[in-house]
Amino acid sequence: MTSNEDNFNDDNLKFLYDKYHEKELFDINQIWENLKFFMLITTIFIPILTTVPFLFNLSNIILNKIFKISFVLSITAFLILILFTIKSNSERHYKRWAEWRGTNIKISEKLKLNEKTSFKIFPDEKFLHPFKYINPTEYANEPEKIKSVKKYIDVKFHFKNSFINKVKKVFWLTLSLLILINIALILVFIFI
Repeated sequence: MTSNEDNFNDDNLKFLYDKYHEKELFDINQIWENLKFFMLITTIFIPILTTVPFLFNLSNIILNKIFKISFVLSITAFLILILFTIKSNSERHYKRWAEWRGTNIKISEKLKLNEKTSFKIFPDEKFLHPFKYINPTEYANEPEKIKSVKKYIDVKFHFKNSFINKVKKVFWLTLSLLILINIALILVFIFI
């Protein structure tokens, strides 16, 4: 039960972290590629279109105000998108790092935990020590403690996921609303 298969030295753990880190960087690049065109439209083309009237010195006060508002909305959409992307990448990176810094998937199998559970919320300081392996048989004779720890993690993990999903929904609704308002303002200019 205490064989080398159950224990993970620093080199093995470092290798696993490096592989996940590479995948994380790949994921970030993919996210950036997917958002690049969308960001280009919301942060370059729309502001350019909304500032065109100023180039022709439009005297209509209402139109000037409309395009000022439109420009501000475009900048706001840009800032929201950037901040959300940075925050999302940071949380995902920290979660993966926390999962591998002091434990391994085999430990989660021993404790019958969901492999996607973030170990940063483990109520045991030993699980948070960077690059230190732990013996997955440590709690073998304490089934009640394992059950308690599992319940604690599951509750925290699902609550966190639920909260993040709500934040994502609010973000996309807000950004979509800003873009729709912006498009409406441009259409007003076209048909006036």
